[in-house]
Amino acid sequence: KNTGDFSATFKTFKHSPPNAKFEVYVNGKSIGSYIATKPGGLWLPLGWRYINPLILIIGAIIAGTFYSMVGAAGGILMAAFQILLIHTAGPLGISGANVLKPSNLPLVIFASLAALITYAFKEHRLTVPIAASISIGVFLGAFVVGPLLSAKYLNMASYKPWLALVIIVMVARMLYEMTPQMMEKRKSVKAITQKFDAEVKKAKKEGRAAKMGQTEIIKFNLLTCEFKFWGEKFKINIILVFFVGFLIGVIGSAFGIGGGFLFVPAMTILGGLPMYLAVPISLVGSAVTGISGMLGYAARGYFPDIWIVMSIIIGALIGGSIGSRLHSHFSEKQLKWILAIVL
Repeated sequence: KNTGDFSATFKTFKHSPPNAKFEVYVNGKSIGSYIATKPGGLWLPLGWRYINPLILIIGAIIAGTFYSMVGAAGGILMAAFQILLIHTAGPLGISGANVLKPSNLPLVIFASLAALITYAFKEHRLTVPIAASISIGVFLGAFVVGPLLSAKYLNMASYKPWLALVIIVMVARMLYEMTPQMMEKRKSVKAITQKFDAEVKKAKKEGRAAKMGQTEIIKFNLLTCEFKFWGEKFKINIILVFFVGFLIGVIGSAFGIGGGFLFVPAMTILGGLPMYLAVPISLVGSAVTGISGMLGYAARGYFPDIWIVMSIIIGALIGGSIGSRLHSHFSEKQLKWILAIVL
């Protein structure tokens, strides 16, 4: 006060990019400037904040493991992780939601591919005609429609409550599907579940891994696919599968979550398939949603944050491999309860 000399400390806004320059004013008069000190962590150029990359990778491993184990909700977990812990914000002029969505989709792409190595090539549980039919519908919905609607109408403020609503509806449907009345209707699924439970008990007694049945195509055309799995016959309407894929592709890419949480119940409820068959099909559909959705957003000028994507790829590949191995250690009912509780 006596001399007019003073020193001051400023706390810089946490979203300030590296080397951001700030002008200092006192009573409306410029007295100089300073360069913001870089805090700890990695700067996300499109996520627009600092973050420890290990946090990103660990989150992706957890989401990828869960996703490849139950075939659903990995994208939802990663989206929630970005909102609650990473706080993906987006640079000036771009909604954080339009950075979050394309950045999130690599999780379902790479976790799916890692898990499909086990499901498709080692255990031969992928019903290829159904997966191919659903993928065609997914591509059209995820590339053409989903990003177009989402980029325009789903900013971060509206994204959160709509995502919450979708999850709540999904939980209600999943719990209803586990009621005794619904389980009784799906006799072929019940038979497979009993066979699998018996195989798990036998494998534990003999000290070996449980062996799954393999899919065997009986008939396939533009309208119908008939196949056998573990002695039980299944018949799927291909046209229905295509439109289901289209609708889920729109929703999955619009929310940047892949759509596994919709593929699994669509296959178990509408198709009458057991979880052991629904999960591999869900993984294929989700991978196609992820690829198509990212291309759709890029075509409209919305790109993922490169560091979020790289961390997610590492975590997804590790988690996808872990989850596909854990899958056969749980019964169908346990997998559904796990999915419902986490959602």
